[in-house]
Amino acid sequence: MRCSVLLHTQRVDLGPEFVSAEAVATTARAAERAGFDSVSVTDHPFPQDEWMRSGGHHALDPFVALSFAAAATSIVAATKNELA
Repeated sequence: MRCSVLLHTQRVDLGPEFVSAEAVATTARAAERAGFDSVSVTDHPFPQDEWMRSGGHHALDPFVALSFAAAATSIVAATKNELA
């Protein structure tokens, strides 16, 4: 079985603790040390108005966030939850 850790890059409301470059890199390194196979992120950095009105949220660009995660680790795969 392979396991992934979700990086909470959608929590832009909480500031740098979750969405800074250092936070993404630190969490990815911690996942790697803990033996996880990959890290993943949500994929809707610029949601539609309807999504926001129904309780949706902003998030970091998935490719940028995953680039920081990949650069900080040596073996952890970087994946996205969904890209449509």
